[in-house]
Amino acid sequence: REILSMWDSNKVYDAVMKGNIEEQFHYCYPYSEGMNLKQKLSVSEIKKRHYVEAEGEMVYQEEEIIPLLPNFLQEDTELKGASRGTAYHKFLEILDYSREYDRESLLCELEEKRQVGHLTDEMVECIKIEDILTLLHSNLGKRMRLAASKGVYFTEQPFVLGMEEGKETILIQGIIDVYFEEEDGLVLLDYKTDRVYQKEELIARYKSQLDYYAEALRRLTGKPVKERLIYSFSLQTEIAV
Repeated sequence: REILSMWDSNKVYDAVMKGNIEEQFHYCYPYSEGMNLKQKLSVSEIKKRHYVEAEGEMVYQEEEIIPLLPNFLQEDTELKGASRGTAYHKFLEILDYSREYDRESLLCELEEKRQVGHLTDEMVECIKIEDILTLLHSNLGKRMRLAASKGVYFTEQPFVLGMEEGKETILIQGIIDVYFEEEDGLVLLDYKTDRVYQKEELIARYKSQLDYYAEALRRLTGKPVKERLIYSFSLQTEIAV
């Protein structure tokens, strides 16, 4: 290109070709701002982007904390903390919600899932059986059991959602923890194991995530999503979003 642009403009051997080359050199891609966009995002990435856009910068920057625990104990604590959410999600995914459980029967179910390899030993250690029982015995748990008995209870629904951002279309991918159907519409449910003290913390963190989940579910099923709920194991309650 550099050589061609320095040719002697007084000597034109082919006017049409010269015009074509100059047109190519001066062409500007109309959607150049979209070249810096990722074309496929996870819901978690979208959630983080919303934090940045809302505040103009990251919401907070954690201070560096010097651990008081020895390294080997610190690593063990971090491992169990990171595994807790995965363990709860996995157990809740494979649980039979059409059954009624008490503490003894739920412990038997947990052990059975471990023996058949659905849960690892580490996962079982992370699960507090009382947390699961509190959910199952709540009003939400009763609604889940009724839906499961009718065959309209679904877990781990993957999706890819196309959304317009400026002049570009981006693909958003995620997995819906739970949704179930009642007479007047669908109920979307997301489990959270975050350690929080107020409902508003979870709503602020995950509202945009559930917005995308609800839109994806509406497109997948063609049915209205009447409720978007978070169940917090830390607060042991359901939260309408």
